[in-house]
Amino acid sequence: MSDRDYGNFTGLSKQALGVLRVNAVIQCGVLILLSLLLLFTPLEKVISLIIILFILVICAVYFFKITVFRHRRYKYRITDDRIDIVEGVFFVSHTIVPVDRIHQVEIAYGPIDNRFGVAKVIVTTAGSRAVLRFLEREIASQIAERLNDMIRERLEAARTVGGTGTASSMFGDLDGFGGDGNV
Repeated sequence: MSDRDYGNFTGLSKQALGVLRVNAVIQCGVLILLSLLLLFTPLEKVISLIIILFILVICAVYFFKITVFRHRRYKYRITDDRIDIVEGVFFVSHTIVPVDRIHQVEIAYGPIDNRFGVAKVIVTTAGSRAVLRFLEREIASQIAERLNDMIRERLEAARTVGGTGTASSMFGDLDGFGGDGNV
């Protein structure tokens, strides 16, 4: 078990922390630039400077503490029947995606992800999406391949059990519901 494993859950790599910090710099940079506009408003300069200082402190806490905490909190687990994703800072979400419901698996990355060698795996079901974020690109590829193999195996098993794999063989005989078989 590696130092990033938490029981059956896996944590993120150091590259992910780099992505989180670059995103924090971009977000805080925009916020600081917007707050500098306060200097050109009719507010007292002292009040404007206090607000700007407050925003700088919040950005420093966000960069040095929140990104690290978010990095440590993010965990995922993939089993034979489901995907679990735990993430959040103040409000923690635990997303569970049954493998049986997965329709599509996609790997995506942007310019910042590319610079740090990370990607995200987007899992689409009939009713929602789940995203495994900040994964090393090779791990993302391995996860996508594993999920595709799991889906393929389940489809082949359904076809073997159900015969032809058609809707009537997968869902049984619809005539048993008192109708004439027309739906």
